[in-house]
Amino acid sequence: MPKCKNSNTGTYKGTEPSPKGLGYCARGEKLGKKKKGRDGNMWEVKETKKGTPRWVKITKTEKSNKKVSVLPEKKSTKKSTKKSTKKTVKKSTKKSTKSVKKPVKKKSKRPIGNLTVTDIIVHKNNKVFKNNKLTISNNNLVYLQMFKINKNTTGSRLYFDLADLKGNKKEVIKNLKLNIKKKTFEFTYNGIWEDESTGELKMIKVNDTWKIVFKNNLDFDKMERFVSQFDIVKIID
Repeated sequence: MPKCKNSNTGTYKGTEPSPKGLGYCARGEKLGKKKKGRDGNMWEVKETKKGTPRWVKITKTEKSNKKVSVLPEKKSTKKSTKKSTKKTVKKSTKKSTKSVKKPVKKKSKRPIGNLTVTDIIVHKNNKVFKNNKLTISNNNLVYLQMFKINKNTTGSRLYFDLADLKGNKKEVIKNLKLNIKKKTFEFTYNGIWEDESTGELKMIKVNDTWKIVFKNNLDFDKMERFVSQFDIVKIID
């Protein structure tokens, strides 16, 4: 048997799987010596219980895994010294100079009760009637009568409902006015009229201007309260 390459006393067969099979005896190496064996694996020289060195196959290769400790970032404990940028909004204490319009209450069209006035003068175009009667009933009907004074004069009558007038072009009663200073009630009649001036009844087209003059202040005040309920009547101060 050939002698070991690293020892004068040891021999080897050449069939050993350890490095001894390559001619390297364990007794010729230091303890802890690692060497590649004949089988291609790594072997290490270790001492037996009797104190004899021998090749021991390394079955597990421990790799040192270095752990990298990551230190957590330190949170800044410094308090922000920046002052708050919030602006304080001051409420305006100035009172609005705009005038506030109060809501206008709609006048209810209530009748003033039965009103009869005789102390009036009626003007129809250029004619003057002195014997007259004006009646306002509970249903807002204005009824005007002009009576005959003698055989040479003719009577007439006219009536209309103020609540039904809307200011349309087709309506015959138009341009209603109440003059407070003059104490007059005026309107225009534009339509078909029953004419009896010739003794015979005829239907004619007319456009007459009427004016009622009140001679009594109390009668006019009642008339004013009545017609002021209707937007169709223009009030002249």
